[in-house]
Formats: sequence, C-alpha cells, structure tokens
Amino acid sequence: MNEIKTKRIIGTLSGIGIGAIGIYMISHPRTSVEQLVVLLMAALVIFALINLVSVFFKSHGGSKRMTVIGALVNLGFAVALFYFRLTVAELIPYVFAIYVVINSIAKLISAVTYWRDGVPNFGFYFISGVLNFIFGIYLLINSYFQTAYSVCTWCKG
Repeated sequence: MNEIKTKRIIGTLSGIGIGAIGIYMISHPRTSVEQLVVLLMAALVIFALINLVSVFFKSHGGSKRMTVIGALVNLGFAVALFYFRLTVAELIPYVFAIYVVINSIAKLISAVTYWRDGVPNFGFYFISGVLNFIFGIYLLINSYFQTAYSVCTWCKG
C-alpha cells in the first residue's frame, strides 16, 4: 500500500474510533469518563510493554536507551493516571471545552484571513467558528456547573 492509502485508512479508523467513543459517552454519561481514563491507562501500559519488549528483540541500533526511556515515561503516566484518575476524570470536560474554544478562535482567524484574501467561501469558516465558539463556551459553563453541583452537598437536598 502506498502512503496516501495508509494515511486515509488510519484517518478513517481513528474517526470511527472517536465517533464510537463519543456515542458511548453520550449513551453512558455517568461512567464513560472514568472508563475512558481506565482505557487510557491500559493503552499506556500496553505501549510501554511493547517498547520494553522491542528493546530485547532489537539486535542493534542506538535508540535502545530512548525506547527504554519512552517506555518508562509511558509507565509513569499510567501510574500517575491511576493515582489521579478521579481528578483527570473531572478535568476531561474542561480540557475538551478549552480545545473547542481554541479551535473556534483559529477558525475565526482563518475566516478573517480568507475574507481579506477574497476567498469565496469565507462565510462557512466564520459561521463554523462562531457556532464552535458558542458550543465551547456552553461546554465550559455546563462542566463548571455540573462540577459545582457535585461538590455542593447542600444543593442535593
């Protein structure tokens, strides 16, 4: 397979995976974030083990030290995620919301640049940027209020 087909296949598979994770998170909102953190920990441990095993099967090459360091970093992140999994689970909605806001600002900057350059479809980028910005702010506020409600003991009655 050539490189373009490989990139398309990888892009399609990652899109399907992200879509499946999104559908799962929508259908199971209470447990999905915690399970996503556990899945991330498992992936880091698997990548670390693959890196460590590859060191033993490589007969030559100067990158053994970097492979071992990468494996130890992955294991360190997995242990940190295990220790701070509840904190990470609470931060994921904020990180996603901030990513959406930053991405929307980039789209708005692109729309202004396209408008200055006379690109005919600049309005699509502008509308997309505005809608993403509104959605990102909504996610940020909604995540804040959900976290504040879960911390507030007298709010629950």
